[in-house]
Amino acid sequence: MLGSLFLLLLLSGCASTPNTFTPPSPVPLPASLLVECYAPAIPSTMTYGDSLILNEQLLSVLERCNHQIRGIRQLEAYRLSPEHVSISSLNKSR
Repeated sequence: MLGSLFLLLLLSGCASTPNTFTPPSPVPLPASLLVECYAPAIPSTMTYGDSLILNEQLLSVLERCNHQIRGIRQLEAYRLSPEHVSISSLNKSR
């Protein structure tokens, strides 16, 4: 009789702890990914050599902007990944 009462108390103690999941906090974007990409000024008159230099400058601006967009996409993928959600909810419940 006493054993069954003890077992009943053990079982009821486990049933009273609810599982609560909290959403992960958003990952802030680094300031380096939010810098605007400005195109170089296009002069009114250019030589062939000037146009090559301008093309190189435009390509480097495009490359930097693509790098920033890639970084933002990676952070968004990390933010939406199931591993990130489960790890951060476990850390907050402790």
